[in-house]
Amino acid sequence: AIYYKCPMVHARVATVAGKLTTVVGGDIETTNTVEIGDVIVANPAGEQYAMPTDNFKARYIHDNPLPAADEMMAVEGFERFQPKGKIWGHLVTQEEMDNFLKRHLTRRTRLRRHEMKRLGS
Repeated sequence: AIYYKCPMVHARVATVAGKLTTVVGGDIETTNTVEIGDVIVANPAGEQYAMPTDNFKARYIHDNPLPAADEMMAVEGFERFQPKGKIWGHLVTQEEMDNFLKRHLTRRTRLRRHEMKRLGS
């Protein structure tokens, strides 16, 4: 089945060039250069990243933004946008899961035995 990506993001156009550090779970994931006109996107979890305007327009419905969800984001110039993304999903049956685990665990066991032989155990 095809599913649509649902969580909306906050986004705004960068008015100043500089650096943007993306923090995920308290850890720095990356630091990127932001050019004037790039779009700064804030995901629902709060991490922010920048992308060129063309990429943003390809990924999000950009012509009808909604107001920011909270006052702080609004003050910073953010608005909310719906993603265009779609994903293919498959509901895994118990039989499929059992077969996957059987293959995976069997392979893992073989690898462990091989490692033990190599180590002389």
